[in-house]
Amino acid sequence: MAFHDTRLPEQVEQGASGGPSFYTTVNAMVSGHEQRNINWEEARADWELSYGIQDYADFDEVRQFFYARRGQAHSFRFKDWGDYRLTLETIGTGDGVIQQFDIIKTYESDGPNPYVRRITRPVEDTIVAYLDGVATACTINPLGVLTFAVAPGIGVVVAVTCEFDVPVRFNVDKFSLQIATPQAAAIGSLPIIEVRE
Repeated sequence: MAFHDTRLPEQVEQGASGGPSFYTTVNAMVSGHEQRNINWEEARADWELSYGIQDYADFDEVRQFFYARRGQAHSFRFKDWGDYRLTLETIGTGDGVIQQFDIIKTYESDGPNPYVRRITRPVEDTIVAYLDGVATACTINPLGVLTFAVAPGIGVVVAVTCEFDVPVRFNVDKFSLQIATPQAAAIGSLPIIEVRE
């Protein structure tokens, strides 16, 4: 289905609870040992939105947004206020040939296996690309690929500073409303889930 390049109202996003999830199957052996199978190499995040008692003008914007997405049918942007920015994030090293670089975020670890996350929905007007620390012009496609007019030279560090959103969809087809008074209501639960691109 279609991706709609629009975001939820900010006040709703800021009330979300949730975060990234992995999917691991754990099989307990008769001996008490475990066999763990990694089913997802990449995390997939989900959040629960709840929107407290508000007047109809406030929550009507959310209801209209839900209608426009046709429930689960169409995906959209979501700002995870707990993790939404990169600051001089290294995304590659020049070799004199490659001109395109995916925007990524690396979550360092204390072991040999850092987690690298592909950023597919950068916020366009926040993006600044750097070559060896110097801001440099480039083009950006909607899925977070930077293209330089000339390939960065051998050993040149390619970095980026930007904000980013997460592509998500509603995880229900029903918009549940709790009527508090004739003038006010609450959205009790509105789950959303990350969409892999």
